[in-house]
Amino acid sequence: MTKMKKVAQTVVLDLETSNRKNNKIQEAIDEYQEMSKYISDIIISFQEHKWSTMNPQFNRLLVEEYNDRYVSAAVAQEAIADVVEGYKSWKSNGKEGDRPTFGNNNYVTCRTDQISIEENSKGYGIKFNIIPYNPEWFHIDDNSFSQKYLEKIVKDEASFGNCEIHKEDNQLKAHLVVTWEVDVLEKDSVDTVMGVDLGENVIYTYSVLTSEGFEDVQLKDGAEFRHHRERLKEKRSEMMKKDNLRGVKECRNQHEKYTEQVLHTASKKIVKEATKHSNPMIVLEDLTNYRKTAANAIHDWPYALCQEMIMYKAKAKGIPVEVVDPRNTSKTCRNCGFVHSSNRNGSDFDCGECGYQVHADVNASMNIALRGSNFDREDFGINRESTISSDGTHDSVFQY
Repeated sequence: MTKMKKVAQTVVLDLETSNRKNNKIQEAIDEYQEMSKYISDIIISFQEHKWSTMNPQFNRLLVEEYNDRYVSAAVAQEAIADVVEGYKSWKSNGKEGDRPTFGNNNYVTCRTDQISIEENSKGYGIKFNIIPYNPEWFHIDDNSFSQKYLEKIVKDEASFGNCEIHKEDNQLKAHLVVTWEVDVLEKDSVDTVMGVDLGENVIYTYSVLTSEGFEDVQLKDGAEFRHHRERLKEKRSEMMKKDNLRGVKECRNQHEKYTEQVLHTASKKIVKEATKHSNPMIVLEDLTNYRKTAANAIHDWPYALCQEMIMYKAKAKGIPVEVVDPRNTSKTCRNCGFVHSSNRNGSDFDCGECGYQVHADVNASMNIALRGSNFDREDFGINRESTISSDGTHDSVFQY
């Protein structure tokens, strides 16, 4: 059984531009950021229940402050919405950390009704109507990733939402939200469960579980990523010592782009492997509260981004994604269920109860798969003798 679900994907479009267009958009960006900062400065004086885009006072105050504004009223409304959503999110997270700040970014938000997308002789073009009576067309640079989404839009197979125009080193990029419907498998119809454990030393480990047991296990080592990241960190430190702020920024941008590419490749591989199995479902750990509970909170490994990429790629293929409680997935023996911190020692898992041995991340991914499935651990147990050699020492054979 399947059911229709909406898939939303942010597509980054590279826009062909000119100095004139750059200056025009930059002026709109500057004003948008100024308005966002203005609303951010005053919103804190309002009672929290009035943090709403429907509050007419925000618009009235903004009109009074920017009565001769450059951008349209719709753009001004998006500035208000941007700030309101930021503060509501801060509130929902218990107001942890400093309050949100606005005005230091380099983008302007366009509403759906201010955007047109059309096919032309060169490919596709996009029009932004963010400045009253002065719309601007941009040709979209060709690339295989964006073309399939633009084709869906012009064929009315997908719709688009708001768009952010970003200016990066004289290059304009449109971050467009595209939405379409797909048939997604119902959980009751799942035949195969893929448990995925994410990490830094091992970028991902997945274990594929069926009614016959675990039939496929794969690991992706993270040594190359860590090496590249450390080189960029060292380079960035050198730039900081030289007070080379441009060099520092370039290193940061390189790190962000490289990390995003690594995660894109990893998530694509995971979903591709899942499609090779009958009626698959992907299971991930629910890491929502990880930073609040972990002894060593993760700061520079973007688990959430990787999970987000897996989720939208899976949904686009009609594959359901389940999240499960992450507690003790790395300490629990997937074979007998014994839980103890001593079971795991670095990358080695050695159960103190039944003697089961395996790579620690493989054990964790198996537990994740089991928690997301309708199967019982006892259905896939292995005998103690199969992991203990005749002389009583642990067998080193990779076994699952």
